[in-house]
Amino acid sequence: FLFLLWDQYRLALRKIAAPILFFATAVALAMGASSIQWMAPYQYLAKYSQRLQHSEGHGLEWSSSWAMHSEELLSEVNPEFPGADLGGGPQTYWGQNYFKLNSEAVGVMAVALAVVALIVAGAPSIWFFAGLSVFVLLNALGDSTPVFRLFYEFVPMVKKFRAPSMICFLFAFSWIVMATRAIDVLAEAKSAGAQVLKRATEPLRVLTIIASAYSIIALIGLVTGSSLLAGWASLVGNVLTADKVLAAAANAGHVRAGFLFGAVVLWGLVGLFRARRKGMVGSTGVAGGLALLAILPLWQFDGRYVETVDPKPYYAERPILALIRQNAPKEPYRVLNLPKTLNDNYLALHGIEELSPTAMHGNHLLLHDNFVGRHEPTPALTNPAVLNLLNAVFLLSPQPVSQPGFTPVGQSGGLYLVRNDAALPRAAVFYQYEVNTDSAATLARIRSADFAYRSRLILDQPLPNLAPAPADAAPIDFTPAHVIDWDVDHFTVECKAERDGILWLSENYYPAWRATDESGQSLPIYRADYTFRAVPIAAGSHRIAFDFHNAVFSQSVWLSLTCLTILIGGIVWSGRRRPSGRDHPAVTSPIFSQEGGTR
Repeated sequence: FLFLLWDQYRLALRKIAAPILFFATAVALAMGASSIQWMAPYQYLAKYSQRLQHSEGHGLEWSSSWAMHSEELLSEVNPEFPGADLGGGPQTYWGQNYFKLNSEAVGVMAVALAVVALIVAGAPSIWFFAGLSVFVLLNALGDSTPVFRLFYEFVPMVKKFRAPSMICFLFAFSWIVMATRAIDVLAEAKSAGAQVLKRATEPLRVLTIIASAYSIIALIGLVTGSSLLAGWASLVGNVLTADKVLAAAANAGHVRAGFLFGAVVLWGLVGLFRARRKGMVGSTGVAGGLALLAILPLWQFDGRYVETVDPKPYYAERPILALIRQNAPKEPYRVLNLPKTLNDNYLALHGIEELSPTAMHGNHLLLHDNFVGRHEPTPALTNPAVLNLLNAVFLLSPQPVSQPGFTPVGQSGGLYLVRNDAALPRAAVFYQYEVNTDSAATLARIRSADFAYRSRLILDQPLPNLAPAPADAAPIDFTPAHVIDWDVDHFTVECKAERDGILWLSENYYPAWRATDESGQSLPIYRADYTFRAVPIAAGSHRIAFDFHNAVFSQSVWLSLTCLTILIGGIVWSGRRRPSGRDHPAVTSPIFSQEGGTR
């Protein structure tokens, strides 16, 4: 949009008002139409996800992490230069990030053609995209340049994210757009006339010079090998650790291969366009040749990022699942998956709720993450109160467990299943609570040895019709409740309260959950014991339903439908208004003109 304003309208105020209005409308409609995908996730990520602890208040250094560095920058002329950390082979990444699982390389063919366009085309549009690519590249380099600091300080939300190298898609787009101009000029037909041929010979000469210069650099790389990498690290101030030195040595062969393939691609381009000049290939031949030259680096380099694996080891049922199901209660339960047993989420894939001291899927609730103490030296899942409140009925261990309160169930495939006899049910009625508005203090209180977690809850606010229990009150044990129907977005609980109390549910608190009684009356949900749900109830029998209803998501559905309707209506309306080809002469307006300017 900015390019068109600058290129076609020359920023004339009387001409750009309408395009700006239409562009703003298009952006608003696009955001609205896609709101079903981003509104609810944005709300969650901004307020509730465990990723908040990694983004808030970490400063410029954190936001700049996983940026491009000088090693990745040289991948634009040799994708092998920085190396990579991929499975099935030696770790070859020797750059300044912790590891490398991707590549920002655009490809030597696109880079060379873009340089040709910069040298010979002279079109303002070329310089626009060249400037855009430089601006994007300076941002991708993170705090290596002062440009990223401007992004960090003035662009909303940048402080919440890291990995600025992800903007490289725009860098690639700019260079590929420039490369298309070079292709247009280089592929001009012989029948275009002597004047065109004379002008069009220059791009081919430039491309030949680029290929020759690259070949000299490639020859140096072939001869020097790992010493080239060490020299570059010294030049840019990258002090290589011992493991990075080994990675650089392992990557030397790949760097040589990258230079060799790059030279082959560039000389292939020279030969293709020289054959075009001599009339040996037509337009179809040029297109086919370009496709083949593009496939070569895809096969040689990019193919390693696509790995075909057998899904059976990940998804096939193991005998331990049958052992768990045979001994499982009829109501919901969880299994603590200890280290060196099963991969995270394996049990969940087979419909068994699991707990883990590791990251799980990495986007879970911050409340849950803090409750299990995942980032603490000793995970809180080793604490009896934490384990039992989480309804951890079973433990899955790589070795036998012989401790009071744990009953061996059996073993299968080298894994031992143990029952946790003290685990709380998924739902229960409590009759006592205390108030603590300090979340950190609540966690410490739950984990303390003197807290009677089986008889008392901790709420962050007092209940209107039930007073907190005195500190010296005699404990009253909970009454088990029964979950009679459950799914990921629905729970139905039946309970009988001996007196006024609190229905507690061992499920994470989240504002989108709603509770209703058997008459359909809405009930308030409070946060108990840091991360769980609690509903005040009167003495007697109750049937309470918990349903997930995210109002933001519901709003986004209607917003998406409304905007899509407007878009479709606008397309139909504009199609009916558009004059036919008989009413006006045909107009061609390529971005790049033959003279190197723009239209």
